[in-house]
Amino acid sequence: MKLEFDRIEREWRAAGGITFVTDAAGVILISSEPRWRFATTRSIAPAVAAAVRADSGAATLKMPPFAMLGDSLRLNGQRRTLQHAVNPPGEEGWQVHLAMPLPSTIGDTVRTSALAAAALTLALVGAVWGLWQRSRRRAMRTVELEAAVAERTQELRAEIEERIAAEARAAELRDGLRQANRLAALGQITASVAHETAQPVAAIRNYVAAARQLLTRGDTRAVDDNLGAIARLTDRIGLVTAELRGFARKGSGTIGPIRLAEVIDGARLILKERLSTVGFDVPPIPNDLMVIAGRVRLEQVLVNLLQNAVEALAGTPDPRIAIELHADPQTISLIVADNGPGIDPSVAERMFTPFVTSRANGLGLGLVIAQDIMTDMGGTLRLLPSERGRGSK
Repeated sequence: MKLEFDRIEREWRAAGGITFVTDAAGVILISSEPRWRFATTRSIAPAVAAAVRADSGAATLKMPPFAMLGDSLRLNGQRRTLQHAVNPPGEEGWQVHLAMPLPSTIGDTVRTSALAAAALTLALVGAVWGLWQRSRRRAMRTVELEAAVAERTQELRAEIEERIAAEARAAELRDGLRQANRLAALGQITASVAHETAQPVAAIRNYVAAARQLLTRGDTRAVDDNLGAIARLTDRIGLVTAELRGFARKGSGTIGPIRLAEVIDGARLILKERLSTVGFDVPPIPNDLMVIAGRVRLEQVLVNLLQNAVEALAGTPDPRIAIELHADPQTISLIVADNGPGIDPSVAERMFTPFVTSRANGLGLGLVIAQDIMTDMGGTLRLLPSERGRGSK
């Protein structure tokens, strides 16, 4: 906004004397003496002078045209002295000055009237100037706010897109990692199947040998019991090989209500020979206690834990393994505890990481597989702290 004060300046010249208006920096902006316009009345800093030139559009600021002597102005290059009066600064720091060659006989009434007229003029100019300043600041704030909102919106949009892409990549990586984990574990499972089938096969061999001895004694009831155990072990072998084919695929297999007692009995049947070398404590398991799982897969987890416990007890006096059971309406906790030397802290921190093991002939995949099985079935597998600093759970 540009304001023109030519008419006001002409009226001031017609009234006599010299009337001029200074801003807060002391620069003359309006004057009945055109040569005084954009002249300074006092020394100002270069930065302030630059701001005044930018606001006013003046190319340069002139030197002061007079010297102030109290209430008088001595014009430069002249002997003439003018009486000087000024009103208090307005809201924007502007002041109206009146310099007149008045004789001393003129009373205060004339000076008061002149100052009142100057003050009224200053009030009008200040009001217009204030409105313009407020309008300009409001427009600048609006532009800045709109720019900030647009910038923040763009940042949020980019952040949301990046997060969506990251989540999609993470989901894809998790799915691929789970499948890769299964395929990587497939080799270990194949070896485990050989081991797991070796246990039933060894048990079958023992049952057959015992059955032959029982036949020679004529104990047909015991022979029939052995044959029933052999049939269950062969069923176990068939289920393990079928489960291997399902585990190699992405599908987690069928799960449903099963009796926990049957799972524990199945693990004991497979590891009967190895568990005979340690003390094995199992609490009474109610026959109607059900869990949601796959029987063969849950047996696989339990067999893995019991095998690890048996191997950890090698060389331990009075080796013992105990199964602890804690049940509530929503969850069942099955704990396998031993009194062995415990797990090395460096291994315990990473025991569910692939290929981490403390055994020289171990691959470090058994617990990884077991944990993956429990996760697929909606359960958890974790290491519990030992109460007496020995053993593991």
